[in-house]
Amino acid sequence: MKKIKILLFTSSTVGFTDDHAAHHVVGVEETVKAVGAILLYLPPYCPELNPIKGKFSTAKGWLRANDLMLLITPDPQEMIFRAFFQVTRSDVQSLYTHCGYL
Repeated sequence: MKKIKILLFTSSTVGFTDDHAAHHVVGVEETVKAVGAILLYLPPYCPELNPIKGKFSTAKGWLRANDLMLLITPDPQEMIFRAFFQVTRSDVQSLYTHCGYL
């Protein structure tokens, strides 16, 4: 956790995690707060409040539209990265707003 704190968390960071018991390990919240960051726990799973599901469909649609390239490319991982880069910052913000997180 200390490495993550140093590399990823700053005083302007807001971290989100689900409410899984593994994310409530002793010291996690304290470590995040020590650098001035905020850690927010999402409510228990609810499909209507899971914004990432909508954007997975965007990425999967792009992969379907480019399925021939996916079959012949020497680096399928690159195609998967490209698919997820179809999701814009604006898309993510609108999903979080729709779900009531923003």
